[in-house]
Amino acid sequence: MLSLPSSLPEIPGRFPVGATTFFTRVSSPRAVGRTTLRNQQPHAPQAALFFEEVAFTAYYPADTSRLKRKGLDWIIRPLKEFLRGFAKFTRIPYWVLWPIVYLFGSFIQIPVYPNAPLANPRATMSSDKEETGAQQWPLVIFSHGLGGSRTAYSQICSRLAASGKVILALEHRDGTGCACVTRVREPVNGSQTKSILYYRDDDVILENTCPNPAPLPLRTDQLEFRREEIYTAYKTFRDFLQNDCSSELEAIDNSQIDYNSWSCIDPASGKRPVCFDTNVTLAGHSFGGCTVLSILSTHPLWNSRTCL
Repeated sequence: MLSLPSSLPEIPGRFPVGATTFFTRVSSPRAVGRTTLRNQQPHAPQAALFFEEVAFTAYYPADTSRLKRKGLDWIIRPLKEFLRGFAKFTRIPYWVLWPIVYLFGSFIQIPVYPNAPLANPRATMSSDKEETGAQQWPLVIFSHGLGGSRTAYSQICSRLAASGKVILALEHRDGTGCACVTRVREPVNGSQTKSILYYRDDDVILENTCPNPAPLPLRTDQLEFRREEIYTAYKTFRDFLQNDCSSELEAIDNSQIDYNSWSCIDPASGKRPVCFDTNVTLAGHSFGGCTVLSILSTHPLWNSRTCL
C-alpha cells in the first residue's frame, strides 16, 4: 500500500520550535519601480510591484508546556493559487502538477508548534552553567530565492530556531515567490484578497524611457521592493518586541498571540527576550542572497538608528 508523507523530518536541536506568521499593513501604500502588469487597460496601467502589506513567518524556541498540537502546512495556502504560481515558475502545465502536488505535497506538515509562546531564554538556559550569560535570543532575517516562500526553507529556519535563535522568514510579495495572497483595502468593502503569482518577463511591461536602464530592470525593481519589505518587517517587529502600541503586527490566521512572552522584561537583566538592537543577522538563498548584498550596498531607508 502506498504510504504518503505526512511530515518533514523532526527538527534536531536543544529547543522545541514554534512558528507564527505575522503580517502588517503599510501605512502609505505605494508603487515601487516602474514595472507595470501586462494585459491591463492602457489608460490605467497597474503597477506590478505595489507595496501595501508585509508578511513573514517567525520560527523560534517555543514554550510548549501547555501545547499539544504540532504541525504547520508546508505548502502555502490556498493550494490552487500555489499550484498556478508553481506551474508558471516551472513552466510545467497545471494539470500535470495538480495530482503530484496534491498527493505528495499538500498533506506535508512542518514539525513545529503553531502560534506557541516564545520561550524565556533565561529560564530555558538556567540549567546550563556554560550559558548562564545568554539572556536573549539572537535575531535572524531570512530572504527566500526565486520560487520560494516563507515555509520553503522551514528545515533551515527551524534548525536555527532549535539552536536558540529567532528567525523571520520573509514572504516576498514581489512576484519572485510562487504565490501569495495579500489584502487589498477598499473604501467601500473594507478589504478583499488578491493573489500575486510568480512574474515572468512576459507578464510585465518594463519602463524603457530611463536614459541608463539597469541590465535586469525587473530584478532591479524587485530588489528595491525587497529592501522595503525587510526594513518594514524589522521596524514593525522591533516595535512589537518593545510593546509599542503603534505596532500593527498581527497573526495572519487571527490567532491569539502571547504578547507578554515576546515583550516581557527580565527583572534580573533588564532585557527583553529577543536581541533586536545589535548583531542582527541577514541571511538568504539565491536571489535572497542578492537581496542581502543589495541591503548591504545601499543606504538605509531611514535616518533613524538601525542595526541592519
